[in-house]
Amino acid sequence: MLKRLILLICILTIALVPLISSYSLEGLVGAWLFDEGSGKKVKDASNRGHDGELIGNAQFDKNGKIGSAISVNGTEAYVMIPDHDDFKFKGDFTIACWFFNN
Repeated sequence: MLKRLILLICILTIALVPLISSYSLEGLVGAWLFDEGSGKKVKDASNRGHDGELIGNAQFDKNGKIGSAISVNGTEAYVMIPDHDDFKFKGDFTIACWFFNN
């Protein structure tokens, strides 16, 4: 579960606002910026429709490295992104994220 959570968090933060606005989105399968601020829905900024949902006590945090973030303190807090064929990588791929563990 923890391995899946870490992978999910990395995937969730693939692209940040400056990167999305200055580079092509071609090939990008998901980008979650966590700028919603409230609620349970996490919007996919790649426009591919891979929106997620905050589960458990996961919550938005306005104190992200760049923009906002999510706080997943505990073992039952995570972001659920529904499975999709876009996530079945057949070649090289890149995952980028900011991760802070305290």
